[in-house]
Amino acid sequence: MRHTNGRRSVVLIAALLGSLAVQAGFWDDINIFRRIFPRRRVETLMVTGNVAKSRLLAELAQHRTKQPIVLVSPERGGRAELFFMPSVPEAMVFEEAKYAEFVDFLHPARIVILGDAGFVPERFVDAVRGKYPTVVFNSKDWVQNASALGVLLRQRNLARDFAAYAEKLDAAVGGQAVAPGALATPAAPPEPLITPQLMPPLEQPAP
Repeated sequence: MRHTNGRRSVVLIAALLGSLAVQAGFWDDINIFRRIFPRRRVETLMVTGNVAKSRLLAELAQHRTKQPIVLVSPERGGRAELFFMPSVPEAMVFEEAKYAEFVDFLHPARIVILGDAGFVPERFVDAVRGKYPTVVFNSKDWVQNASALGVLLRQRNLARDFAAYAEKLDAAVGGQAVAPGALATPAAPPEPLITPQLMPPLEQPAP
């Protein structure tokens, strides 16, 4: 059932925001980042978990502002796989060990962390706090997080649109979803539902 619900979540988010091709190896060719950000500094870097609702909020904000996202996707053993999502339809995998270096390359004016430690482990916050202005939106109520993010990014209807899409997301998983933070925590992260050209979200934060 978890796999079926996960696939429904993937289909819904892909339909709303467009599928994301996952292509590894871009980190070694730094020129691609220079092509994406040739002359301008990143204003806002959003960091969040590869979890359905947190990712939905980040992608909705990105759709409006064209600002990049780093997704933290937990793996067994406490490790994490990181995905960089610029505003172009290509997601790029990079190693956790290069996270601080990667953020320094982007040199954002500010960093927004979406979610508590269940979505973005504290080590990712600690690595950038003090170097860049860092804002953390970690309410258990994701509509509240969307509202706060909308104010910060000057996107008046972000919370309204997020609430509408989140309702569709809940319906897509059979009405079983509850408020983030109140989700039942599995013994281990769900098995990845990787397909060749789509990076799916998990349905729950890692334990």
